[in-house]
Amino acid sequence: MSYASHENSIIEKEEKLAGLNLGRQEIKDDPLNEQNEDNDSNLYLVNVDNLNQIEQLQTLYPESIRMDFHGNSFIHVRSSTNQEEAQRLLEKLNSLGINAEILTVPYNSNALNQLGNASYRQGNYAQAETFYRQALQMNQRLLGQEHPNTATTLNNLAVVYSIQGRYSEAEPLYRQVLQINQRLLGQEHPDLALSLNNLAKLYSRQGRYSEAEPILLEVLEMRKRLLGAEHPDVAVTLKQLIELYRAQGKYTEAEILYQQARELVRPASKPTIGGGTR
Repeated sequence: MSYASHENSIIEKEEKLAGLNLGRQEIKDDPLNEQNEDNDSNLYLVNVDNLNQIEQLQTLYPESIRMDFHGNSFIHVRSSTNQEEAQRLLEKLNSLGINAEILTVPYNSNALNQLGNASYRQGNYAQAETFYRQALQMNQRLLGQEHPNTATTLNNLAVVYSIQGRYSEAEPLYRQVLQINQRLLGQEHPDLALSLNNLAKLYSRQGRYSEAEPILLEVLEMRKRLLGAEHPDVAVTLKQLIELYRAQGKYTEAEILYQQARELVRPASKPTIGGGTR
């Protein structure tokens, strides 16, 4: 079987607030520069095409996850840098009547990050953490601390900590990502707004509203300047501020922002044949 590798991003499921369709992005991955990575070794992925065998495989191998590569879906059972180990697992699966194959990919942070993203989406956070840690170590060793790919992997790891309620572990990583992006991108960049946004969400989840509010207000103004007032990311930030104000009982402030958000998602008027609108 043939799979094309690509970089995925972790996206939180779309949420609705009082009828408003305002999706929320958790993080955005930058493409990893494979030419800067160590491709001397390979990663051997033992995969199964039959998606109906997911329950059976997760019983035998709990780390099994479903993965998607450009229209190709399969169950990833286990990965190894040892080809003989992967081959032994392949033969064991085949002896059980499970048709498995090995996908060989370069052992780099791109592949590790994809495995981490797939594990995250399946709710296998322990496995995601393992892959992200490996990717982070590789990026730090080959690209250094001050590189966008290192920041991306740090952010991914922080997301995994945050969703498990491990806030004290997530916060220093989010702050590190923010500092890297400030130095690399400057103070006026959409990715910096994203880093600030993630830190504010972490505070909100802990009930640290007084710390989250000024950061979200900064993100809102930054996104308006950089992306325009009608950009979807502006609506996302408005939604987060509405939730924050409601959590604090600031219903007047929440209602004002709610009306702004409604204007952003309201369908545009359609022109009539006579040139008016309806």
